[in-house]
Amino acid sequence: MKAVILLIACLLLGLAHYYSAVKSGCFYAAMRRDKRNRLKKYIDNMHRVQVPFWYSLFGGLFFACMAILIKEESLKFQSFEEFIICLKKLLPFAFRSLIITMSTSSLYGVFYQGVINWGAGKSFIDPQEKRAFEIPLKNISIWVPKFWYGKNRIYISIFALILLIYAIFFW
Repeated sequence: MKAVILLIACLLLGLAHYYSAVKSGCFYAAMRRDKRNRLKKYIDNMHRVQVPFWYSLFGGLFFACMAILIKEESLKFQSFEEFIICLKKLLPFAFRSLIITMSTSSLYGVFYQGVINWGAGKSFIDPQEKRAFEIPLKNISIWVPKFWYGKNRIYISIFALILLIYAIFFW
């Protein structure tokens, strides 16, 4: 079971590597002002590549944390009932891995958005930052309200550091 979890982590991190290449390709195509590029749909809306990049990157981190934290001997099963018991044993590890993953993302969120703001010609902390995030689907986008915007990102970053230290060293 631990090997399967580690394999999932590796596949997701490899997918993040692919999406990183898509982002680089968009950058180079935009620099060349190539309007007929195969990456046009990503260039027109970077969220179409950024969202799956983040999911694969932090999904990979989540499963890597799981693989590090779990104890192999607690995951042996030979029947469906033992499999269900095994899944229940994974819940505390999954929760801790989720806290570590979310804290890692939140810790650097202020810097991530700040650099994007600079590139967009705005201040590092943008008081006019959108209060929703985009989930791009095939031909539509769904905007979901968020609480991590503007100065809130600073407070969340500090809280995330505390939570990350706790989850790694004191859990």
